[in-house]
Amino acid sequence: ACRTPVSFDMLLGFVERRGRDLDEIRQIPVRIGSMVADYHGPLIDTVQDHFVPRSLHVSETIRDTAPAAVFRKVVTRFHSEVSPIRIAGYDVFRRNAFDADVLVRAFPKWEDGREFYDRAYEKDGSPFVLQQGALFLSRKVRFREAFEYIDRALTLTGRRIPSIRHSHAVILFRANIDSGEDVKAKTVLEQSMKIIEECYDYDKRKTYHARTYADQALKFMERFGDAAAEKYLLKAKKWLAEEQRKTPWHRGIRHLARTVGLALS
Repeated sequence: ACRTPVSFDMLLGFVERRGRDLDEIRQIPVRIGSMVADYHGPLIDTVQDHFVPRSLHVSETIRDTAPAAVFRKVVTRFHSEVSPIRIAGYDVFRRNAFDADVLVRAFPKWEDGREFYDRAYEKDGSPFVLQQGALFLSRKVRFREAFEYIDRALTLTGRRIPSIRHSHAVILFRANIDSGEDVKAKTVLEQSMKIIEECYDYDKRKTYHARTYADQALKFMERFGDAAAEKYLLKAKKWLAEEQRKTPWHRGIRHLARTVGLALS
């Protein structure tokens, strides 16, 4: 589900300490059968068998419906047993393997998730791992720890990476939208909206920023219901209309645009 092929070397690394011999390991892709296919594309640079799922949708469904305890066991075992140097297309893998929205289910206790991200960062050293760790902690309502992570990621990147700045804005918003201090909260929430506006202006991934901006604008309107909220919704409506023009098939954008329109009316 991480959009990279599984090499025989990776398969070996994942199961070799479980007492399986080579012949038994070779039978695993055979037993899985038509669910996987051989891969011969540009992500590989070694002469060995590589496999990909025939359907990404099926692999993601299996991942998302597996019992949380099983999913956690597989995730922790994979990252402890399989070195990054064994993973084909590791840059692609990294963008999906540490996704907080996915791993939040694997680690019900925030302490276990933080330990996982700490270990992952020790092995990887990438600010993007810190970014996902911060988003994970914010979903667990551990905002102090989340800010520690995202601040480190911002420092490492000189605040130049739009996706990390975007995540910082999201965490700012989540941490303050339910705060009881209206004046202070509003100032911080407006700062979050401004960061996303800046990201939208100079990043190519407009959809990514437009969706978050619209979602936050709706929450801002729900809390404050003032002229500032209307201004954010109007900008969100404009951005979503542009995204609809470019991707008319995108149902998520269509639904969000309707919701924003109703809020404005």
